[in-house]
Amino acid sequence: MLLLQLEPLNLPTSIVEMLLLLALAAFIGWLLGRLTRSGHINELCESIAERRAELDDCRASLVVTAPVGAATPIVSNFTTPVPSVEPTPDLPNPTPVAMASIQSAADNL
Repeated sequence: MLLLQLEPLNLPTSIVEMLLLLALAAFIGWLLGRLTRSGHINELCESIAERRAELDDCRASLVVTAPVGAATPIVSNFTTPVPSVEPTPDLPNPTPVAMASIQSAADNL
């Protein structure tokens, strides 16, 4: 019967009502956020598990069993020849006049 005796136009009563409504809205927002976040986190965990399985399969397919006397395993599919490095010919240093003309051409909008 206490609820029937409260006056809605009374200042303390209206403040309490507003705070209760705000607390209820905050709780509902927190609950919805938690539910959507947990679903997204579960999807990400499943994706990580799939990627780890793919990585393990890839690593297993790359490593070939080593011969009995070998110390390290043999890795296949990644044997590319190393390109040879050719020395570049010595280029003359640009003169300050040439550098100024290049810079002025670049600044000309």
